[in-house]
Amino acid sequence: GKYEYYNCDQLADAGRKMSSREQELVELIVRAGHGPAGEFIGAVSYRTDLMQARGDLKQIIAVAERKNCAIQSKWQSDRALW
Repeated sequence: GKYEYYNCDQLADAGRKMSSREQELVELIVRAGHGPAGEFIGAVSYRTDLMQARGDLKQIIAVAERKNCAIQSKWQSDRALW
């Protein structure tokens, strides 16, 4: 119910922020994995935040679909074909 009272613009903004946070956490986990004991440190430090971000993204998408909001896909472009 965290995003139930958001309008479509707020959902889109929250989705962009959460998507960039997810990407940042994935990069941090990969970077931590390069050092000795890095996988353990990455899992302990960032894994729970990553799972939280992914859960929030799923909630945002579900609420946006229920409200019939236009969701910006990563495969979608603002460019016209003609």
